[in-house]
Amino acid sequence: MNITAGSIAQLLGRTISAVRKRAARESWPCIEVLGNGGLRKEYIVSQLPADVQQAVSKHEAAEAKKNLPALRAETLPAPVQPLEQLKGWQRDVLIARTVVLRHLAKMEEACGGPVKAASELIRQCGAVNVLQRAG
Repeated sequence: MNITAGSIAQLLGRTISAVRKRAARESWPCIEVLGNGGLRKEYIVSQLPADVQQAVSKHEAAEAKKNLPALRAETLPAPVQPLEQLKGWQRDVLIARTVVLRHLAKMEEACGGPVKAASELIRQCGAVNVLQRAG
């Protein structure tokens, strides 16, 4: 997953120029993407500093939480106990797992199978280094 300097600035409460200066100073890995106004840099989230990754994760979690009513209605499997009886953290875990599985299902088509999709998801999440260290 990639993110622009403008999006990072918004998440961190900084200016775009401050984000760009920090990115240059700390040599953040990026790719150049052709857009409407020419080339723009997009930063690779899994390779950004921890504070930036954390801000992106918090934002994505908040966005996912906004869509909870839609997720509950259309895709959640029947829990062992009624959804209303689950504790808040249990509901959050159930919903987070459902979001990941839905994303993985979409990736299967694009990647050509479940194993490749799972590998790509792990790579995007930046967990590859953790798995390599453990293995």
